Amino acid sequence: MLEFFRVHIHIHVELPAAVAAQLDRIEKAISALGGILALDFAKLEAAAAKDESAQNAALVLFQQLAAAIKELKDQVTDPQAQTIIDAFAAKVEARADTFAAAIVANTPAAP
Repeated sequence: MLEFFRVHIHIHVELPAAVAAQLDRIEKAISALGGILALDFAKLEAAAAKDESAQNAALVLFQQLAAAIKELKDQVTDPQAQTIIDAFAAKVEARADTFAAAIVANTPAAP
């Protein structure tokens, strides 16, 4: 019966002390960066919720202001005052529309 021989060759290379030390420093630097780059998602979510709440409040404020101006407009009989109120109402409505469009444009689509 024929027996087969297997030959295994292992080569072990020891790094020079200076190279091993340098690799050790690189590994420690990468580990330190991991801690710095770690994100606290709870803080990010809280900030996003606070920002969304502020945006919603501002939008409601614009809408209420526009409604109050329209109500005032219906009560004024002086044509000159009516012109001033109409111009102001148009500015408020345009700002509200611009604000609302900016919120929509900068809100990512739902996944």
